[in-house]
Amino acid sequence: MGNPIIEIDLHGLRQDEAQKKIDQVLAKADAGTYQIRLIHGFHRGTSLKDMIQYEYELHPKVKRIMPGDNMGTTILVLRELYEAVRIWRLGIMKWSGSKGIMPI
Repeated sequence: MGNPIIEIDLHGLRQDEAQKKIDQVLAKADAGTYQIRLIHGFHRGTSLKDMIQYEYELHPKVKRIMPGDNMGTTILVLRELYEAVRIWRLGIMKWSGSKGIMPI
């Protein structure tokens, strides 16, 4: 994929549909991806938020789960930013201005 932060809109999806979509993105995530931002919504998205916490807390690619910038988002952290910088320094990634660190 090559994006450092991938954003997925889960509005209107049932839990099984949302999980399938998240699993597809996780499977395609490469060394350049360090966060997946899940937009599930606040009022009707709480069941999705609970599912995300339960299903992905022990996922092998997910280092940690953290709240987003508002109550309607959750972030799956795949790699810490300092890890991405380390990979960049090893020559596996490059700096791309406003896009940040990108795979070569």
